[in-house]
Amino acid sequence: AYLPLFMMGAKLFFNLLSYFCMALLPSFIDPEKNDKKFWIKALFFSSLLPVIIANLDMARGGVFFPDAGNRILGTFTHPNILGFYLVWVMMLVLYILKSGLLRLSGTQKAFLLLYFVDLAVLLVETKTRNAWICAWLLFFIYGFFKEKKYMLFPILLLGVGFLLSGVAARVTDLFAHNSEQENSFAWRVEVWKNSWEWILERWAFGHGLGSFRELSRNFLTQNKSGAEAHNVYVQLSFEAGLAGLAAYLSIYWIFFRECYRRFKKAAGGLSFEYAIVLSYLIIYLVSGFGDNMLYYLTLN
Repeated sequence: AYLPLFMMGAKLFFNLLSYFCMALLPSFIDPEKNDKKFWIKALFFSSLLPVIIANLDMARGGVFFPDAGNRILGTFTHPNILGFYLVWVMMLVLYILKSGLLRLSGTQKAFLLLYFVDLAVLLVETKTRNAWICAWLLFFIYGFFKEKKYMLFPILLLGVGFLLSGVAARVTDLFAHNSEQENSFAWRVEVWKNSWEWILERWAFGHGLGSFRELSRNFLTQNKSGAEAHNVYVQLSFEAGLAGLAAYLSIYWIFFRECYRRFKKAAGGLSFEYAIVLSYLIIYLVSGFGDNMLYYLTLN
C-alpha cells in the first residue's frame, strides 16, 4: 500500500507468489515413490539443454564484463544466475548418485561423473564467486554430515582453483581496493552500511517490497540511479522490516528442523538423501548474503 514504485513491488510480490505456488504443488499432487523417481528424472533432463547452451557459450568465449572479463551466462540473463543454477544441478547429480533412488548402470554412473566435471568447469567460467563458495560449502557440509572423505574434496578444489589464473584473479580482486575503483564486494559492503539508517527508520515493516533500488538513490552518493541490495537479508530488512525477515527465516527453520529430524532417524540411501538436502538448504541461505536471490526467478 505504500510502495514508492508500485510495478516494481508488484513484480517482486508475484515472484514470491510463484515460488509459493511451486512449493505447494507436491502437496496437491501427493507423489508416491515412483512419482518421485519420475520428477527427479524430469529435473535432471531439464538441465541438459541449459548445460549444452552454456557449453556453446563457453566455446564462443562468453560475454565481456568490465569488472571480470569474459563470463558465460548460457540461457540466463546474468552469469550469477547460471552460476547458482549449476550449483543446484551439481547437488542434483550428487543426490542421484548417493540417494539410491534410481538404479544406475556403470555407464550411467560414468556419464553422471563426466557431467559433474563439465558442470564444475562451467561454474568456473561463470566467474561467480558467491556460487564458487556455495559449491565448496556443499561438499564440505555434506562431508561433515555424512561422509567425512568429502570434506577433503573442497580442499583439493581450492588447490586446483588457484592454479587457474581466472579463479585466482577473481579471488584476489576481493581484497583489492583503491580510491579510484572499488571491487564488487567492497561496493556491496558500502551499500549495506549506507542502508542501515533507513532500515532503522521503519524497522518493523520496512519501506515496501521492491523499494530498495528506488530509495537507495537517497543514500548512494556515487550511484544516483540507485542499486539493488545484493543481499537478501538487507533487502528484506529494508523492504519488509523485522516482520518480513522473520517470516523468511521461519521457512528455513521449519525445513531445517524437519529435515534434520528425518536425517537422524533415516537409514541407508534415505539418510544420504536428507544429508544432501540439508546441505543445500544451508548453502542457499549462504547465497543470499551476496546476491539478489529473490529476483532469480528461473533458479528459484
